[in-house]
Amino acid sequence: MGAYENLLDQIDRFIRKYYKNEMVKGLLFFIGSFLVTFLLTTTLEYFGRFNSFIRAILFFSFIAINIYIFSYYFLRSLLKLFSFGKQINRYQAAQIIGDFFPNISDRLLNTLQLSDELQHQNASLELISASVSQRASTLSVFSFSNAINIKENNKKYFLYIVPFLAVFLLIAFFLPNFFTQSTERVVYFKQEFKPEAPFNFHLKSSQFIVEEGEDLKIDLKLSGSSLPEKVYITSSLGTFLMDKNAKNGFSFLLKNIRTSTSFHFTANDFESSSYMIQVVGKSVLKKLTGNISFPSYLNMEPQKIDNIGDLILPEGSVINWDVLSDNTSFVDVEIYQKKKHFITPGFNFKTQFLNSTPVTFLLKNKHTDKLDSTSFNVSIIKDAYPTISVEELKDSLKSSLSFFSVFASDDYGLTDLSFVYTVTSDGKTKKN
Repeated sequence: MGAYENLLDQIDRFIRKYYKNEMVKGLLFFIGSFLVTFLLTTTLEYFGRFNSFIRAILFFSFIAINIYIFSYYFLRSLLKLFSFGKQINRYQAAQIIGDFFPNISDRLLNTLQLSDELQHQNASLELISASVSQRASTLSVFSFSNAINIKENNKKYFLYIVPFLAVFLLIAFFLPNFFTQSTERVVYFKQEFKPEAPFNFHLKSSQFIVEEGEDLKIDLKLSGSSLPEKVYITSSLGTFLMDKNAKNGFSFLLKNIRTSTSFHFTANDFESSSYMIQVVGKSVLKKLTGNISFPSYLNMEPQKIDNIGDLILPEGSVINWDVLSDNTSFVDVEIYQKKKHFITPGFNFKTQFLNSTPVTFLLKNKHTDKLDSTSFNVSIIKDAYPTISVEELKDSLKSSLSFFSVFASDDYGLTDLSFVYTVTSDGKTKKN
């Protein structure tokens, strides 16, 4: 490599180190601007508690400023280091080098100019060429890249960052809510944030599931340094004063809830988060039909009964049940202390009744763990034996003549009655 080519290589190395220095300076500038804008944004929001419009301005201003600084001062230098975009040329680099080495500034520029003049001549000019080589040899003893000390050049910028970094770390350690709360409100600028109360609301659950038409008791506990004397509960049903049952305990019964709704608590002008009440369908028997078949000897027509309640049936009657449930995961039917288990909404089965018994339908709600039951009684009329009474009367004038008085009955009536008698005389049968 000739003396002039070595000189150009040194200038190129200087250009690369120049952009490395610019990258470090740009990164420090970005870190400093990030800390300053972050501290400024969070401080303004922490004390100002602005509306959504102002918070949106703070958020997008913070983003825009830092993207611009990062792109312009760091990313641009990074791209130029890898020859993306227009770099400073060797003449500009020579002028910068001249600021560090004033005694060679003019000679370095003249050497580059003479070399360019030599390259534009149609024929080689030996005098100019010799002068370029001689000057290049003289200048090659200098290490141009040493003119830039990245650490020393950027030390002052780092010192500017230290105070802001210290403030950031102190606040983050001793008062983390200062950053977390302010940052959340700025980032989620569309969301409404309510002032934080000096006490906390505590419920066992954030969501409640009840069956349609049921009551729900809300038990609330408070914690904090300053507790309110009154707490109100607000829902679509209205606003109500809760009952105070302890120093930090309140309760209220929401009655006859028909639709899903949300509710929240209010105390000393502070509002709690919203809680949800989900209303689900009540487990019910939509259809309970009994097709009753009576014993054949009764000659009674079958009977159909919808929405069965308490029944009185003859002994031996058979009921063919037709059942349709709603909002159930299963239904258990208990008759004569025996259970039948059904997991489908619609089902049917038969039962013959010989004795009185309760009938219970146990319904498991498919949305909750609640069990509901429906019960009624089936009373059985036992089939009694027929009764008969006979009274004999003698004729007072004629002793051989007798009269019989007969009374016969049965619970379902008699179809036939026969009078059978036998006449005996001297131990011998005379007539039947």
